Amino acid sequence: MCRVPVFSCTFCRFIRVGIRRRVRMVFPLVVMMVLLLHCVDGCGRHCFRTADELELENNGYIGIIIGIDDRVQENSKLIDEIKDIFTDGSAELYKATRKRAYFRQITITVPSHWSDSVTSTRATTESYDRSHIIIDQGLANTPYVTGIPGCGQMGRYMHLTPNYILDPDVQDNYGPGGKTMVHEWGHLRYGVFDEYPTDENKQHYFSTKGAVEAIRCSAAIKGGVHNVEAPSRHNRLCQQRSVWEVMRNNDDFRNNANPPRTISSTKPRFRVVKRTVSNVAMVLSVGASMASANRMEKMGQAVRSFIMNDVQDGQRVGMVTFSDKGNMTSDMVAMNDSMRDTMLKDIPTRDDVGGSSNLEAGVMKGIEVLEKDGRNPSGGVILLVTDGQENENDKMDEMMPMLKEKNVTVDFIAIGGNASKNLETIAESTNGMSFSYSEEYSSSNGLNEAFDTISQRGQSIYTDLPVTVYSKALHVESQGSEEFTFNIDSTIGNGTQLTFDCLGGNGTAEVTVRKPDGGEIKEDSEGYQIDSRFM
Repeated sequence: MCRVPVFSCTFCRFIRVGIRRRVRMVFPLVVMMVLLLHCVDGCGRHCFRTADELELENNGYIGIIIGIDDRVQENSKLIDEIKDIFTDGSAELYKATRKRAYFRQITITVPSHWSDSVTSTRATTESYDRSHIIIDQGLANTPYVTGIPGCGQMGRYMHLTPNYILDPDVQDNYGPGGKTMVHEWGHLRYGVFDEYPTDENKQHYFSTKGAVEAIRCSAAIKGGVHNVEAPSRHNRLCQQRSVWEVMRNNDDFRNNANPPRTISSTKPRFRVVKRTVSNVAMVLSVGASMASANRMEKMGQAVRSFIMNDVQDGQRVGMVTFSDKGNMTSDMVAMNDSMRDTMLKDIPTRDDVGGSSNLEAGVMKGIEVLEKDGRNPSGGVILLVTDGQENENDKMDEMMPMLKEKNVTVDFIAIGGNASKNLETIAESTNGMSFSYSEEYSSSNGLNEAFDTISQRGQSIYTDLPVTVYSKALHVESQGSEEFTFNIDSTIGNGTQLTFDCLGGNGTAEVTVRKPDGGEIKEDSEGYQIDSRFM
């Protein structure tokens, strides 16, 4: 492998990078450049949650997750108040939908730093990024829903502040808590909008009858007459349809689904769990087909970056390779600097390639690693990377009940276009993520980005983890050079790090970075490091 430069810098804005190949070689050099910033991800880490986890079953909503952010200090009263407000909200929702829906099952996840006096139950597949409602600080205490794609479509999440939950005076500013929860649930689940005026200067309008009318709610959720003339946000975005009409077209109620039913108690069942960092078993294909198109080298490069940059200190990680059968190359270990160095030596290379791709054997060995020494696999993750189809004797479909029973999540990264599509279904069914790395685009850094995205799952938006804001792959011919520029906003970038990794031969990638002020960072500059662990 070639030598890899890694360095940190404190500048931002416009940066120019020059990469030159110093040693004459037969093969071109492929350089992967990744820019990491310790900053807040604009996606809010809630991009991974899917609506499929939340269902209306026999008139009761199940799978609701309320996530308390890591910044919120431990407070058992907060848990009690959350239960009270959503118990009231459940009764109000049951009345508002005319006995069609209520909150049956709610899981509250608390930060890992909260004590066991709040709860000693560990979360399994529940994570912060999958929360439907988050409890976090805010600039104001107004409840709101963010990320509604359009009328009738589910929003991303509901936001409530601890002050809103705990302070009755704050809560009273927005009306009874239970009714407020129903109002916000309408935004979140059904994709309806406000019917009351949102602009204090536009409280009235002229009706077609020439009268001055107030912009107001029409009680449409109760079946009242809807005012199609009012210039409300709901009318504008939902084409003058009433709230109830939009709701009836939702999958929860369409075609008379969940008809009115008498419920003896609408009080939800609450479960409080503590979030933990998942154990991860990497399951890596070394079948014969991995020898083509530099697949082994690319996978090894991505795994190295994952171990060095993405895995948290203390997180337990193991490694499995598979072809005709599965093989444990590294037991589950708690990650630290020493363990990172050790695990880098276990990454498979081209010398390990051979045989077919027995996916079932690989996954079973991954479960074995998660369970080794009596460990509970619940909440564990199998990170499966392969380019292969299932063998005729594979029984991946039959493994689904076992994976669900053990509460194991399968994340799937496909290299090339021949990997089994069935694995996407398995990933989705276990609340996992799936990615496809196309080999058609030589400038793609997608394999590294897939590992990076997986590592961010479950984190609070304020967790101090590196976030990739720019990545690029390029070919540098022998004795050749490449130059490119990119921009970073000057307001972000606490601990900016530029990392360059490369494939092809034993040469050196000589990197020069020109700063916005014209200065240069070279091999003899402070902070410029050659990481021999990548060689």
